[in-house]
Amino acid sequence: GGTFAGTVLTLVFLPAMYSIWFRIRPDGNERPQGGHSLSTGKGVS
Repeated sequence: GGTFAGTVLTLVFLPAMYSIWFRIRPDGNERPQGGHSLSTGKGVS
């Protein structure tokens, strides 16, 4: 019982809480915080 519960918590609950806490989205289409892409070189000083 305890080993199974620990495994479920580790594999399911903790990654879900991590993604909620750090606001990680599965799509990954968001731009960087500065609003400029580093590949274009714009906005980098």
